[in-house]
Amino acid sequence: MLNCAIVGCGKIAGGFEDILDTQYPYSHAGSYDISGQTKLVSVCDVSVDAVNEFGKRWNAKPYCDLEKMFECEDIDILSVCTPPSVRVEVISLAIKKCKSLKTIWCEKPLATSIAEAREIIDLCKSNGILLVINNWRRWDNMHNIIRDIISSGKIGNVNMFLCHSHAGIINTGSHLFDLVCQYAESKFSSIFGVVVPDGSTDPGFVGGGFLENGAFVSISSAWSKLPRFGMEIIGEEGSIEAFSCGVLINSFLVKNDFGEKIYRRSDYSFKSPMHCEIDYIVGALSSNVEYLDPEYAIDTLVIAAAAYKSSSEGCSVNLPLSEHDEFYNIIFLPRISSMTKDGSMPKSWRK
Repeated sequence: MLNCAIVGCGKIAGGFEDILDTQYPYSHAGSYDISGQTKLVSVCDVSVDAVNEFGKRWNAKPYCDLEKMFECEDIDILSVCTPPSVRVEVISLAIKKCKSLKTIWCEKPLATSIAEAREIIDLCKSNGILLVINNWRRWDNMHNIIRDIISSGKIGNVNMFLCHSHAGIINTGSHLFDLVCQYAESKFSSIFGVVVPDGSTDPGFVGGGFLENGAFVSISSAWSKLPRFGMEIIGEEGSIEAFSCGVLINSFLVKNDFGEKIYRRSDYSFKSPMHCEIDYIVGALSSNVEYLDPEYAIDTLVIAAAAYKSSSEGCSVNLPLSEHDEFYNIIFLPRISSMTKDGSMPKSWRK
């Protein structure tokens, strides 16, 4: 049994289980609860009321002193669900003080800058710590089916991705950029477009780019009253329409010379993405699954920085960015939510 702890008592830490009507679990605490090989033993937050309530809800010992928790608890897996601005500090302290630590399971974006993200990745690698960033669509088997259909050639050589998501270059855009790379099994080679201000610290983006394999990517990531996430993938012999109007993608449509076929989540006995993710973590610790290099967390931040650079300078930007580029050092301020226009927490999530 692996002992687990959580830093930060927000919705992704555990609160979503009492809010969202999706495929359980949809939080870190819920994932630990459903796995037969993990146990949530402690939780830490700066708010006394929040941590006590969370600890009672999930039967975990509450702490407000992070260093004390690390010194008193034997922790194998640590969930970092804090704001990005303090993650370097939290992870550094955890590695220094918690000698039993094996895994950091961190929310995205990994940090508020590319440099901080690099520091976290290098720190974990040098100390033999498994680092997993919660770009949870990487563990959703519906998206894996789409990737496999593309790689099998069922729609021919893919030459275009027409992408749409609600606002937030970092909040939602990081998922969108990462998903394109996951589907195409390729990285971005360039990006161009404009930032769309919306009154938040994490605006939308409209533009495009090219992948290293030559495919073109059209990006529309700006606020709309009816948020929609996903893309149409166009190949030389067919296409795939894969959109979700909620959290999960429940179906997608494949068109080719053989006709049309709808793939539905309900036709499969898939576990939830978060359930698959905790299974991956447990498997990786026992060397039963292939290790997923966390460098993809750097890639999404670099794409976002290049999007800002393109908007500012009015030109296409080649990737990767040079470490000496001023936009490489941009500080990102992710919105709390893409469910509101200004990025604040939705009223339905407040008590």
